[in-house]
Amino acid sequence: MRFVRRTAFSLSLVTAVLVTGCSATTTGAQNPAGAEISVPETPGPGVTATDITLASVSYSDTGKATWDTIVAAYNAAGGIAGHKITMVTQGVPTRTAPGVSRADAARTDCLAVTEHPGGVFAVLVASSDPDFTSCVNDHGIVAVPVAGFAIDSSTFERSPYTAVLGLSYERLAAGLAAQLQGAGFLKDAKNVAVVTATGVDDEDSVAQRTLVPLLKSAGVPNVTVTTVDTRGTGEAAASVALKLKSIAPDRIVVFGSAWNLISVVQEVVKQQLAAPVALTDVAVTRSRFEFSGLSNAPESQRVQSVVVNISTQSGAQLQQDRVNAANPAAVKCMKIMSDNHLAIRSLALKVCESLDLLKAGLERSGSAQVNAQAFIKGLNALSSFPSVSVYQAGFGPGRHDGAGATQLMKYSSACTCFEPAGSPMPVPATK
Repeated sequence: MRFVRRTAFSLSLVTAVLVTGCSATTTGAQNPAGAEISVPETPGPGVTATDITLASVSYSDTGKATWDTIVAAYNAAGGIAGHKITMVTQGVPTRTAPGVSRADAARTDCLAVTEHPGGVFAVLVASSDPDFTSCVNDHGIVAVPVAGFAIDSSTFERSPYTAVLGLSYERLAAGLAAQLQGAGFLKDAKNVAVVTATGVDDEDSVAQRTLVPLLKSAGVPNVTVTTVDTRGTGEAAASVALKLKSIAPDRIVVFGSAWNLISVVQEVVKQQLAAPVALTDVAVTRSRFEFSGLSNAPESQRVQSVVVNISTQSGAQLQQDRVNAANPAAVKCMKIMSDNHLAIRSLALKVCESLDLLKAGLERSGSAQVNAQAFIKGLNALSSFPSVSVYQAGFGPGRHDGAGATQLMKYSSACTCFEPAGSPMPVPATK
């Protein structure tokens, strides 16, 4: 998932990026996928003999108390690789504006990190924008984007020191097709319409390149792709629904994370299309579903027939509570919060998980050094990881999106929510 709606920008930093570029003082990072990682005998930025400095945009305002409480507990238990954790704020994300492209904004945000006095080892709960992750990686800084989402494949191609507990869109397409076939959603389907978005990540190209062939190989003779521009309004969604009506599909598959894909589903309800709909949880998060009003629509049980989850945290609160109560990593994190009389927020689980991932990668590296190369060397050997956010997490050479499985969810009118149907299904291998 990419954050494209930003809140403020520094004109001086934008100017600096436009004039100097982002990689004037880079480490010359190379993509380590599938290759033996050589670990330099020098510490990474923000690392001293005793301390390690980390940054996050969520280390501010209401999130600061959560970070401080959890970091204090981790430091009391030895920190990360024997180093005491120090947190700094990443700064306010830059707003795109006329003359300031999304790439310029991402590089400006990167510059704010790379120029921090004393250096920063890693940016946690970060943006997955490849212009941001590649820029910080070029400076030897690790990036750990927000967990539980689909990620543009170019993020990993361009960012060798980036790890996320999520799925690339390529792997999401493979997992979605496998789940739909396994659930019988595609049985007797003759005409499937895939709805995706343009203008965000590589969703539309992956739909054409990967999802369509997979659906056809599952026995669907006719698969069409209809796109909606992420900048579009409700009128754009209505136009897509009318186009779907003219196509008359017997199944609709919504693929991607664009915010207005849920608007297309609303319009499908209004146009009274008979085709059942399948979605991924990045398109129909619980908040989006409730905000759309679809939970109260008479057709909701029919239309919201199947959701394929990347995230363990996308279901109803009761479902999240059950998942977290059975996960030792989540229990440990929730105990830190409750012992300090703080509310257990979703941010807390993301904080603990990102710190655990840094710690596990560095410990598994077999190196005494604390730098980006050591982290990725360890990550390549981390075939299993106790994730809070995703199913059956693990990493490997060239595979730095850590989700290993997806979960089929079906709509229940009893709770106006999605509930698990069966067990998580491993994501099939992709090229």
